[in-house]
Amino acid sequence: MTHVRRPDVRDGYDLWSSSYDATPNPLVALDQRHTIAHLAPREGETVLDAACGTGRNLRALRAAGSCPVGIGSSRSRFPVPTSTWTARSF
Repeated sequence: MTHVRRPDVRDGYDLWSSSYDATPNPLVALDQRHTIAHLAPREGETVLDAACGTGRNLRALRAAGSCPVGIGSSRSRFPVPTSTWTARSF
């Protein structure tokens, strides 16, 4: 009998993180088309992205002129946004 290791949720997201933004996903496509426009970020506005994942929306919020802050529980997703962001304290 073959034993299949089933990762817990956090480990599963860590494993998925390297391909998440590149994998076709209709929910991600819907999010990309509507979320930032719906939020209508303003210049200098601080925006919290809870469960920020790979930071895709953080980049879009920053490009719109806001000051995004992302938090999440995945250990391996954070190298993506933090590689291009500097730490800020509030």
